[in-house]
Amino acid sequence: MVGPGLRPGAATVALVTGLLAAPAGSPGNLPPVLVDAEAVNALATVDRWWEWPRLRPCVLTPHVGEFHRLRPSAAEVDLVRDDAARRAAALEAAALWGRSPS
Repeated sequence: MVGPGLRPGAATVALVTGLLAAPAGSPGNLPPVLVDAEAVNALATVDRWWEWPRLRPCVLTPHVGEFHRLRPSAAEVDLVRDDAARRAAALEAAALWGRSPS
């Protein structure tokens, strides 16, 4: 798990990107990294992070505000009160990021 207790800034972005970049030659069965809190915010500042050639498996746990930073287009709908919109936004993000939501 990475994120809780971290402070915003370049060092946090470097830490998060370093943890999520799978080392070259690493096995395909690396355990996932749980990305929460400030790590989600840091990831949101990295352009097209989901297209990295060696992205380690990860589980993102954004609250609504963090999700809006990851997917600015989601700010157009009420993800707090509208369960269907929240699910649709999560599915859209998972499709874009090439992963499956649980």
